[in-house]
Amino acid sequence: MSGLPREVIKWVQSLDLSYSLKNPKRAFNNGFLIAEVFSRYFPADIQMHSFDFGENINKKRDNWKLLMEFFKRRGLPIIIKDVDSLINNENNSTIEFVKQVYTLL
Repeated sequence: MSGLPREVIKWVQSLDLSYSLKNPKRAFNNGFLIAEVFSRYFPADIQMHSFDFGENINKKRDNWKLLMEFFKRRGLPIIIKDVDSLINNENNSTIEFVKQVYTLL
C-alpha cells in the first residue's frame, strides 16, 4: 500500500472495509471507501446505500458531493480544494486526503 504511512494502513485495515486496498490511490478516489470509513464513526449519518463503488466519473462526483454535504452538516474541518483532483489523484491528493481523515478521526 504505497504512499500511506504504516500507522494509517493499520488503521484502515482495522476498519474491516468491504473492499481491499490493493491500490489506495484508486480505492479511495471514488469516495465510496471514504464514506465507509466515516460510516464506522457516524453510523446514523452515513447511509452506504446512497454511495456507489463504480468507476464512472459521474458516480464519483455524486459520492463526493454527498460526502461534502456530510462534512458541512457535521461541521467537520475537512479541506477539499478540488474534487476532480481527488478523483484523478493529482499530486497524490487522494493519499493526502486519507491522511487528513486519519488525523481527524
